[in-house]
Amino acid sequence: PEPEVLEASFGPGPLGLTVDRDAAGAPCVTRVAEDGQASKAGVRVGDVVIALNGTSAPAYESVVRDLPALPRPTLLKFRRPQQIVIDDALKPSPTKPPQVTRARGPAFNGKGSKVFAEELDDGSTTKVGLPSPDDANEYDVTFESGPLGFRLEERGGLVAVSLVTSVDAAGQAAAAGVRAGDVVLGVNGERYLSHAHTAATLKHGRRPVELRLRHSD
Repeated sequence: PEPEVLEASFGPGPLGLTVDRDAAGAPCVTRVAEDGQASKAGVRVGDVVIALNGTSAPAYESVVRDLPALPRPTLLKFRRPQQIVIDDALKPSPTKPPQVTRARGPAFNGKGSKVFAEELDDGSTTKVGLPSPDDANEYDVTFESGPLGFRLEERGGLVAVSLVTSVDAAGQAAAAGVRAGDVVLGVNGERYLSHAHTAATLKHGRRPVELRLRHSD
């Protein structure tokens, strides 16, 4: 299916959004202010800017440089890729809050990763363990049974990521400190493979399930 495209016209005053680079370096929305212009126009976290006042595929640097000074109204066009959505209903979780481990220093097994490796006949493995965290914004969450309490969608171009686009204030994710804009780095001790793999593990895998995520700031 073709990616969804959204056009939004911004008048005077704050735009009500924050733009940063996505994994492919494109200008991507990382925050949307409640009741701001962007929110009212339907812009979501994870949307990618694909046109600015008729200029297609603007670079991140040009968006950040030019957007504040452009005369209003300013027309922005966003791309919203086809998504696999986790916890679409965002129902509050009846379960206890998940365990949260801040990923500082050696994680899980003391060697920098918790490796659930599938051993093959030749002794090799099909899994890639997570390395030791090198960012204070990385953290690990263990989800028990029940709704996860967040929406996870695929974003990006050539390099796609699984991005948290909304969080239920009463669910497991919120209790663990998960925020809109966070990116999945790994599942069950394995390095991130793809959004489809992540979605299948979260939807159909056994619980508890462990995620490593990174805050956007």
